[in-house]
Amino acid sequence: KSYKDFGAILLLLALEALPATSVSAAIRVACVGDSITAGVGASLNNAYPDQLGRLFGSSCIVTNCGASGTTMLKQGDSPYWSTQQFNDSSNFAPNIVIIMLGSNDSKPQNWAYMTNFITDYSAMIDFYRSLPSHPQVCINTCPTVYNSGNYGITDPIVTGQIAPLIRQIGLNKNCQVIDINAATKNMAQNFPDNVHPDNAGALVIALTVYSAT
Repeated sequence: KSYKDFGAILLLLALEALPATSVSAAIRVACVGDSITAGVGASLNNAYPDQLGRLFGSSCIVTNCGASGTTMLKQGDSPYWSTQQFNDSSNFAPNIVIIMLGSNDSKPQNWAYMTNFITDYSAMIDFYRSLPSHPQVCINTCPTVYNSGNYGITDPIVTGQIAPLIRQIGLNKNCQVIDINAATKNMAQNFPDNVHPDNAGALVIALTVYSAT
């Protein structure tokens, strides 16, 4: 099916999950994440949430709640939990939350706390599910990291260790996993600094979320 077809399916499923009084309102989508979500590496208005919003059109309101440098780990050097964007994503009253965190957790000083990753990730899923808007929560594996990586972020950790943990969390929490890691294979040219996607790379992430949710 085309991405347009999958988008229509997403809208129907989301509408079915909403209270009858809300079906006439636009679906509110909060994109939670780090600098990849925020749009580092892409030009203005071309971060993946921006492109996702254009794919959805007027039926959805997509907000970018990316906070650069942040971790899922509460003991990381910059936990997403402590950011204004975390508060903003909650106050947005989302119908759908899409989480893409883990790249910064792979840095050595953060991955020292790897045993807490599943617990902290599961807690974030529970937090969003408990919001008054009772959103559907989807979790993304992190994009592939290329060559020797950058900023202390390397692919052996991101793809080899964190992606499998995120897939396991999806099973544990009955939460849909969108495999961005697999979708961004073999496109090193679209990750100029080995970590952050350019406009075309961000579009691949947006299309993958759009079609898979």
